[in-house]
Amino acid sequence: PIVRLLYEWKEWTAESTEMTASALMFLSLGMLGYGVQMILSRAYYAAQQGKMPLVAGLVSVGLNVALCAVLSPAMGISGLAIASAVSAIAPAAVLLIALRREHKTIFDKASAMELGKLLLSALVMFVFVLAARYVCAYFPGDGALSRLVTVLVPTFVGVIVYFAAAFVLRAAVLEKWRGKVLTKVGTVIRSSLIIGTLLSLCGKVRDFYYKSFIYRGWIALCTVLGRLVDGSVIVGFFRADWDKCIERVTAPLVRLLRRVQLDWEGEGKLAMTLRQSVLLSLLDTRCIFAVLCLAGFALPFVPTLILLLLMLAAFALYVLNVLLGRIELRPLGLTGMFCLLFALLYAVSAVTGEGFPGSLEQMLMFLGLMCAIPVASCVLEKDSWRDAFVTVLILSACLVSLHGVYQYIVGVPMDPAWVDKENYAELTTRAYSTFGNPNVMGEYLVVLTSLSVAMLWKAKGFFKKTFFLGTTLLLAVGLLTTGSRGAMLGLAFSAFIFALFAEHRLLPFGAMVAAAIPFVMPASMWDRLMGAFTGTDSSTKYRMSIYGACFKMVNDYLLAGIGVGAFAAVYPRYVYSASNAYHSHNLFLQVLLELGVLGFVPFMLLLFFWAQRLYRTIALDKTRGRFLPGVVLSGMAGLLVQGLTDHLWFNYRIVLLFWLIIGIGCSFKKEAGK
Repeated sequence: PIVRLLYEWKEWTAESTEMTASALMFLSLGMLGYGVQMILSRAYYAAQQGKMPLVAGLVSVGLNVALCAVLSPAMGISGLAIASAVSAIAPAAVLLIALRREHKTIFDKASAMELGKLLLSALVMFVFVLAARYVCAYFPGDGALSRLVTVLVPTFVGVIVYFAAAFVLRAAVLEKWRGKVLTKVGTVIRSSLIIGTLLSLCGKVRDFYYKSFIYRGWIALCTVLGRLVDGSVIVGFFRADWDKCIERVTAPLVRLLRRVQLDWEGEGKLAMTLRQSVLLSLLDTRCIFAVLCLAGFALPFVPTLILLLLMLAAFALYVLNVLLGRIELRPLGLTGMFCLLFALLYAVSAVTGEGFPGSLEQMLMFLGLMCAIPVASCVLEKDSWRDAFVTVLILSACLVSLHGVYQYIVGVPMDPAWVDKENYAELTTRAYSTFGNPNVMGEYLVVLTSLSVAMLWKAKGFFKKTFFLGTTLLLAVGLLTTGSRGAMLGLAFSAFIFALFAEHRLLPFGAMVAAAIPFVMPASMWDRLMGAFTGTDSSTKYRMSIYGACFKMVNDYLLAGIGVGAFAAVYPRYVYSASNAYHSHNLFLQVLLELGVLGFVPFMLLLFFWAQRLYRTIALDKTRGRFLPGVVLSGMAGLLVQGLTDHLWFNYRIVLLFWLIIGIGCSFKKEAGK
C-alpha cells in the first residue's frame, strides 16, 4: 500500500509495485542488522581489535554470494533482497555474541528483556495492523483517497497498539510515563460509580462462594479422597522413580561417552584448536535454543523439509556440544530407552515392510523430526528457557488462530466432505489456516491451547495473566472454528486431566462449564459433536468402515505389521464398503498396523513411562511450577484422544509437535520442587 500510494501513477504499473514492495519488505528485515553492525564494528576498531570485524565481513560476503546464487534464480529481485538482509543480520549477530563474551554488560539480561518486550509489542502491533489492512481493503475505489486511507488507518492503529502494548509490558522507554497514566486511570476508576459497583459485586460473589457450604464441602471431600489416593498402591507405583531400575544397564554407555568427551576436552592439538575456534564458541547451547525456537515458531508456516533441516541442525549442534563437554551426559531413563527402541523398530519396519523402498523417505523424515526429543529435553531444562520456548509456540499459534478466525468469517472454499451439508446444513465452512485440513489445525491447537492455560496459571502479575488469558481465549476460538469434534473432545479431556492432577479447584468450575456447553455452543457445532456418538453422519460411518478393514489387516499382520508406508498398498485388498483411504484414521491402530505388536508395545510403554515421569514431577512439586508439567501431560492426553479418530502422524508438522511435547516433558527434573 505504501509503494502504491507513492509511486503507482502514470507509467508505474501494478507489477512494478509488487516487485518494489516485495524487495522493500525483505530489505526491511535487515535494517536491525545494518544498524547493529555499524555500531559494533566501530566499537571493535576503537578497541583496536580488527579481527572480529574481518570475520564478520567474510561471513557477510560468503552468505550474500551463496544466498544470491541459490535464491535469485527462483525469486528474482526478492531473492537478492533476502540475501542482502541475511548478510546484514548474520555478521551483526557474530559481532554482538563475540563482544558480549568479553563484556557481559554490553547486552545483559535486562537488555534482552527490554528487547523482548519491544519485539512482543511489535508482534501485537503486526496482528492489529494486518486486521486493519483487511478492513481497509473494502474501502471503495482505487483513487488517491482510497490509497491514503489504506496507508494511514493501519499506521495510526499500529502506533496506538504498539505504544499501548509497550506500556502494558512495562517497557523502559515508557516507564517514566507509566506512573502518571496509571494514577489518572486509577482516579477515574475509583470515581466511577458503575465500575466501583461491579468490582464490589464481584468481590461479594467471590466471598459468598468461598464461605458457602458447597465450597467447604468440596474441599473436605477432596481432602479425604486425596489422603486415600496418596496412600494407594497405584499412586505409589506412579510416584516411584523407575528410571533407577535401568541406570546400571545404561551406566557403561554413559561412561564410554564421557571418555569421548574427555578426549575432546584434553590437551590434544585438535581439542586445543576447537576450543580456540571463534565459530565453535558461538555454537553453544544458546545457539541450539535459538534454532529450536525458530523451528517452533515456524512450525505452522514453512514446508516440512525446512523443519527437518532445522531439527537436524539443532541435533548436530547438540552432538557437538555433548562432545565438547558443554552438555552433561546423564543415564538413559525408561522413556529414552523406549524412544530408542521404537525408533530402531520404526527404521527396521520401513526397510523390511511392503512399502520399501518408498518408505525410506517417510522414515528419514520421521526419525529426523524425532531428534527433537534429546534436543528439547536437554536445552529446555532451565525454567526460563522452557517458559520462553512455550511462549514462542503460543505466539505462533495465535497467528494461526487469527488466520483461522478470518477464514471462518469470510467463508473459505471447502471440500464438501469436510462439512457434510447433507446432515449439517448450517455448517458451511471450517477453518484450516496454514495446515490445509481443519482436523490437523485442531490437533495443533489442542496442544497449544493447553500450553497457554499453563502459562496463564503459572504467570504472576496482572499484565502477564491478562496476556495469557487473551491468548487462551484466542486459541480456543480458533479451535472452535475448525469444527473438529476430535479436537473439542481432546481439549475437554485435556482440561479434565489438568484439573485432576495439577489444579483440583477447577473441577467444580469444569463441571459447571460442561453443563453449560449445550446451551452456549452454536447449534451446528453441537449437532456435529453429538454426531460422533450417534454415528449418523457420513464422517463417522466412513471411519467405522475403515476400522473394519484395518482390524482384518491387524489379524493377518499381527506380529511385525505391514511396514511403514505400506498402508496404501495393502488396504485395497481388505476394503469392501469404505472408499479409498490414505491411513486408518487412528494413531494407535496405525502404529499397530505398520509396526505390529513388536513396535506397538514399545510405543505404549514410551507413553506410559513418559506420563509416569511427569506425574512424579507434579506430585513432588508444591509450587506454581507444577502447572506447566501438568498441562504438558494433559495436552498430550488431549492430543492422544484426538488420535483415536485421526492419524496424527500423517502430517509431519504434527509429528514434530508430538516429539517436541515429549522432549519438553523429559526436560522437567524428577526432583523439581521437592
